[in-house]
Amino acid sequence: EEGALVATEWADGSEEIRQLNAAGLVIRQKDRTGKVTAFRYDLLCRPVWQGNPETGRGVQLHRDDAGSPERLIH
Repeated sequence: EEGALVATEWADGSEEIRQLNAAGLVIRQKDRTGKVTAFRYDLLCRPVWQGNPETGRGVQLHRDDAGSPERLIH
């Protein structure tokens, strides 16, 4: 189920889409060259993943019990 969606197109041709759903927040950014990067956050706004949503390649972010980034797993 999709949640609230906000899309912004910047003057330089880049764009950003923010979507809130039951799992948290997803931010998709496309730069002027067309490169897309996505960032996923949990419901407490802690980063959990970043990478290319079209290929599924990215970095899973693991946190320690305090919620701060502990290490990066590729």
